[in-house]
Formats: sequence, structure tokens, C-alpha cells
Amino acid sequence: MSTTNKLYEEILQKELKKCSPEFLNILRSGVSHFELNLRPDAELFLFANVRTMLWEPYVLKDVVSVTQFREGLGIILEGIVSDEQGLVSSHRVLRSVESNWGPLSTIFFWG
Repeated sequence: MSTTNKLYEEILQKELKKCSPEFLNILRSGVSHFELNLRPDAELFLFANVRTMLWEPYVLKDVVSVTQFREGLGIILEGIVSDEQGLVSSHRVLRSVESNWGPLSTIFFWG
């Protein structure tokens, strides 16, 4: 494992401690359902951003339901395209959000 990947893994472990069991279960089951093989950078990017940008401000503040969150997460995960080796980078996660902005903006009330 490269030094960069070790750093990502270390940060991810710290981030995981901040997550509720419900959030972790939803996210992990979604990743498993879509059979995504996330590189360390993608795993950190997905966990940290989905938690801080969607779960905390929308679900924990009762702006959207857990069902709506699952729907939005499913759209993101379904839109991720693996590379030739079957791996997912953080850039591919970001591209999924970008390419699915329309349906996500409806779910999360984005402008």
C-alpha cells in the first residue's frame, strides 16, 4: 500500500468513528449492493462527503427522510463507473454526483 493510501486509510478510520451506526449501515449496504470496489481515496471521499454534505445537514436536521437519503445515495452509487481494473476513484464518485445533479437536486432541494 502506498504512503498516500495509508494516509487515506488512517483518515478514514478517524472519520468512521464519527459516524452513527445507522449511517454506516446504509452506506456500506449501498456500496455492497452496487458491488463497488472503492480505492482508499474514493472510500474516504464518499464517506466524508456523504456524511458531512448529505447525512448531517439533511437527515439529522429532518430536512429529508432516511428513505429520501437512501434514494439519493442510490443514485450516486448507481452512477459510479469503475475503471478498467474494476476500481473506483474519488474522481469517479464526483463525476457521478455531477452527472446526476438533476435528480439529486430534487431530492435534496438544491438550487
